[in-house]
Amino acid sequence: MAIERSKVRHDFCETYGNNCQNVDRHCFEPGSSFLRQFLFFFKAQNSGDFLILVETCRLLQSFVDSSGDIVSLFSGLDYSFKHNLVDFRVKKLAFTCIEAIHQNRNRLRDQLLVTPEEASISTAILMEAVSLLLDPKLPWVCKIVSYLHKENVFKLVREMVTTAK
Repeated sequence: MAIERSKVRHDFCETYGNNCQNVDRHCFEPGSSFLRQFLFFFKAQNSGDFLILVETCRLLQSFVDSSGDIVSLFSGLDYSFKHNLVDFRVKKLAFTCIEAIHQNRNRLRDQLLVTPEEASISTAILMEAVSLLLDPKLPWVCKIVSYLHKENVFKLVREMVTTAK
């Protein structure tokens, strides 16, 4: 599995760049291998993977700011046709953001309790992405909250907060 992960990471970096420099808004759509590959190889302890996640979330925020439409960013033209794949990727991305902060919480201790004004800090970028993905108006929000609950995300958040204090 580690060898396969490493190969996919290599292919990903060849295609999208080590810092997502070749990523455009279409990379979030169902037909793109961007999220599929990234969510497959991502390891929170890998500093390169962590930086890719932060950049992915920064790009997500930027694309949503420019278009205002997060659903079509992930689904392309027809959410109803692709909703299973979209919901799967969105819930994995949301969990990955929280898990990445949790697994790096000791290293990121000084960043855990940041204000919105400090939006360029990696933990703020990741949590802002989670917030974007969990907007109550979105069609997938119930599925994602249910998934996060099942993955014990509240325990992770509690541990992050106690680490910060």
